[in-house]
Amino acid sequence: MNELTRYVSDSLSELTPSSGSDPVLARLLIEVLERKGEGFKTVSTDGSFYLFTGIHWERVTHEVLKSMALELDGLWLPGEKPKRLMVNLKKAESIARTMLLIHEVRKEKLFEDAPAGVAAADGFWTIDEFGAEMFEHSPDNLCTWSYDFEINPQVKPVKWLQFLDSLWRDDEDKQSKIDAAQEWLGACLIGKATDYSRALLCLGSGGNGKSLFMKCAELLFNIEQVTSASPKRWDHEYYVSTLINSRLNVCAELPEYKALEASDMFKSVISGDRLSARQPHCPVYTFVPRCGHLFSANSLPSIGSGDYSDGFFRRFLVLSFNRSFTNDYALERRSQSDIIEEIEAERPAIVHWALEGASRLLRRGEYTLPHSHSATIVQWHEDSDPVKDFVKACCTGGESRLADLYDAFKEYCLSTGRRHGSSKAMAKRLRLHGHNSKLKTAGTVFDIQTKLRADWSDCNSSGF
Repeated sequence: MNELTRYVSDSLSELTPSSGSDPVLARLLIEVLERKGEGFKTVSTDGSFYLFTGIHWERVTHEVLKSMALELDGLWLPGEKPKRLMVNLKKAESIARTMLLIHEVRKEKLFEDAPAGVAAADGFWTIDEFGAEMFEHSPDNLCTWSYDFEINPQVKPVKWLQFLDSLWRDDEDKQSKIDAAQEWLGACLIGKATDYSRALLCLGSGGNGKSLFMKCAELLFNIEQVTSASPKRWDHEYYVSTLINSRLNVCAELPEYKALEASDMFKSVISGDRLSARQPHCPVYTFVPRCGHLFSANSLPSIGSGDYSDGFFRRFLVLSFNRSFTNDYALERRSQSDIIEEIEAERPAIVHWALEGASRLLRRGEYTLPHSHSATIVQWHEDSDPVKDFVKACCTGGESRLADLYDAFKEYCLSTGRRHGSSKAMAKRLRLHGHNSKLKTAGTVFDIQTKLRADWSDCNSSGF
């Protein structure tokens, strides 16, 4: 973007603004940008300014807009007594914000109807359920990034496929894991990850290749389309705004962040619901996120939100990494840098491989779900409900007031490192698990009672 500022600086030397008002100067900058090349266009949408470069719509950051506005300083203003235009930081900030509001270039929610596809040096590759097809570059493709290489569908990513095969070599559902990874990465590339509402969770202890898999996944995207926004901070307007142009959001070691405490926001971001966001010094705007979210965990994350619904667990696609490369001495040991170098060399071929996966996903309407994924989700669901575990570990037949059960439940949660929530929420979970209640003079009474504290079991286990 420094090149863009230099271009504006060189172009302004021949121009004389009609006045020093912010709208006049904002339109002057827009005119200069659109004269940069044949087919160049500008648009303001979703709180950002974009320039079509002939291949894709490139986002011009607010800082760059201010930098260009500062280049106006010193221009001559016409009149009986010509004078120099003075543009300080405050004036530049005002001009930059005005560029977002000029009605000639403003078009809200422009990129929400973008066709599924990616732009490469040879053209725009659009994807449907029948496969991939290349078209000429056009602003109507509504792509906001592009590759600097051509895509040849005849070249196969041999090293990449060997790498995936090595990750899950001994797993019965190896092929379905590879298919799931192919479909998920393809959905991220074409901007359709939120349509299928599943974050990819790489699960397994250390030395199993999941970190290297995540690094290689990042290589498929331009660095500008990869973010690292933790779910812990998705409720912050500034923080969530970083996702606006993201295609892949990577968050390693998910449990460290207690990342699943804000369940409603988590599900909204994963599913692509409309979000409110704001960039520094700019007004609030709304946008629809389109990126996929890639998480890593050594063990299943804690569900701090207390949301144990099927809808929550349907937001995940779990790929388990079971092989131990640390202990596999028969394996030819290679450094990560060697593997990454091989993967980078096959980048165009891997992109086309991922696009084929996206086409299969559009055709099927759902990801290929490995057997291990389904088994893990069932176990995670069962293990995550502290009320269910409390009843199993600490209760027996009988009758108790809800207030007494809740006091014991809080003690149990403290012992096991879990959140207890409210007594109302506990009562709801008890009823969902088939326990009957009735209203008496002493309050709500359930058909269970707690055991003696000495008879409680599993109270020294850690939370999930």
